[in-house]
Amino acid sequence: MVIIGSTKDRSRTALNNFKIRNTMNYVPSGNRTQLEIKKNGRPFSGAFVVLNLTTTQAETEAYVRDREEPTPVVDQTLFINFADYAVAPISHKHASNPAAKIQLQPNQIWSGGDQVNFTNDNPSPPNTETITTAPALSEGKSWYTGKHLYGQPQDGSPFTPRLPIEISSANEAAFNSNMIGATLKYSLYFRSQASAADNAQLRVYNGSYLGNDRTGFNINVKNESGGSTVFSFTYDAANNTYPTTNIATNLNFQNWHKVEVIMTLTDADPANNIYKYSVNGGSQVTVNSWPNLYRKKEGKTLVYGTRVAFAVHNGSLGAAQSGWYVDNISMEYMGK
Repeated sequence: MVIIGSTKDRSRTALNNFKIRNTMNYVPSGNRTQLEIKKNGRPFSGAFVVLNLTTTQAETEAYVRDREEPTPVVDQTLFINFADYAVAPISHKHASNPAAKIQLQPNQIWSGGDQVNFTNDNPSPPNTETITTAPALSEGKSWYTGKHLYGQPQDGSPFTPRLPIEISSANEAAFNSNMIGATLKYSLYFRSQASAADNAQLRVYNGSYLGNDRTGFNINVKNESGGSTVFSFTYDAANNTYPTTNIATNLNFQNWHKVEVIMTLTDADPANNIYKYSVNGGSQVTVNSWPNLYRKKEGKTLVYGTRVAFAVHNGSLGAAQSGWYVDNISMEYMGK
């Protein structure tokens, strides 16, 4: 047990403790006074409290805590580098890959959001999503998105596994409450399949708790003249528009680039949330993300999620445009 304080020492607050009173004789030769402390009539031995008394007798009030096993620390991070994935599509529906690709943690399974499989995924190479060995970063494998995922993240889009804070929440309402005040950090590396501008777009969001929508941050990459551009949308409620802010421009098509976002869900008003984006370790650019700003304007329920959801927007050119390579996905709940 640990003595938390006394009437002469209120500098620390006792939580989940019980209170005792004791009358004792002050020992002039020192300030460490032995106490006999009982809880439910059973004595604890060897407990002491440090006192600073000026009288020979005093009534002290102390807070005592039982010695308990430390609370297990839940790892609130997930890192996906595809090293333990087979060179095959992630999506369950492919005959060559009938089983889910499971990470080291329990329940860490990719999905199509609120369904098992990805949808709108052309099973005929080279258009299909798949784990590949070229190109890749440190572990020799990356994920190729293919060219025919949905144009916006939604049910049927590729969703990464959830973080433990989402897995452990009893329901969506409990999870939403847990997310208020939280800070989360995400990063990933991307590389274009293209070697020239073709207007292909990679779109990355948080996937909603229910797995049927996008929410949270939004990272968009588009192949434009001069290189890939990374940008993010916000929402202007007054004008019902979606202004964009560039995070980085003229990125080499054939190089790997790291994009990171740190998001703080300050309170229940999405207007106060903070999203800070950076590319390749450059300066942070703050852009409030549009999904919950839009929901607020429309009077809809705010939506949260910890999964990362992907989409590929190829417009009218379809397969004439390129897919994307993704690697080293990092997800972290940093607490409140």
